[in-house]
Amino acid sequence: MADVAYSENDAALTFPFEDGRSFVVPPATFARADGTDVVHAELIAEGYAARLVQSSGNTFDIPWDLVLHHADSSYPFFAAAPAARTARRAAQQRAGQIGARIQQERLLRGWSVVEFARAAALPGVPVTSQTSSQTWCWR
Repeated sequence: MADVAYSENDAALTFPFEDGRSFVVPPATFARADGTDVVHAELIAEGYAARLVQSSGNTFDIPWDLVLHHADSSYPFFAAAPAARTARRAAQQRAGQIGARIQQERLLRGWSVVEFARAAALPGVPVTSQTSSQTWCWR
């Protein structure tokens, strides 16, 4: 982290990182926060953590990876990642079911992949055959 700042107006902490990224996180995001105002925020451990002091006297440290955990959706350990992975898996499963149904209906009609694409009026869109992993394009 390059810095840490607290904005009373936004009731949020800003964590700019050395690589140019910056994350805004409400203090209540962190389990150790007690809900009182932040009266002091500073970098510690050579920028690897931030220390917050709240008006109640509660003091706690926030390591850089905990900021990313709560604020950076591209971080592998992002807090919402399990839910996002579950949703993505469900969408992929549904897409597979739809693809299998399309293939079933196409084969019942005796259509090739290209014939299906033309019948479905898919202009210039590639269609991949699940059985041969080949892709065809047409106009």
